[in-house]
Amino acid sequence: MFQRLFSTAPGSRPVLKPAPDIAPQVGTHLVGDFVVTAKGGPGAVLRAAKGGSAARIIVELGNVEAFPAEGSQLTWNEADGYTVKRVRRAQDGTLNLFVSRDAGR
Repeated sequence: MFQRLFSTAPGSRPVLKPAPDIAPQVGTHLVGDFVVTAKGGPGAVLRAAKGGSAARIIVELGNVEAFPAEGSQLTWNEADGYTVKRVRRAQDGTLNLFVSRDAGR
């Protein structure tokens, strides 16, 4: 599902990019191109923009954080600060990634 990329820069964190066959780890940043597939309440659901990944990315938003409309495409990089907080596999086999933005971003 995801490819782990490790930066050698001091103080950097691992990042994830959409790719088949690799499960993400809690605490890594999520980077890549995504599409907003659902939005409501305090969150939104994303999928990788270029297929190949059945993972559902559930973004937990703060009360004041605005998020693009359904169908919008997003490109995140490490500086955007979205970090995987939990990883759960649903009964149907879908990998659910719970992501939130780092404090102070």
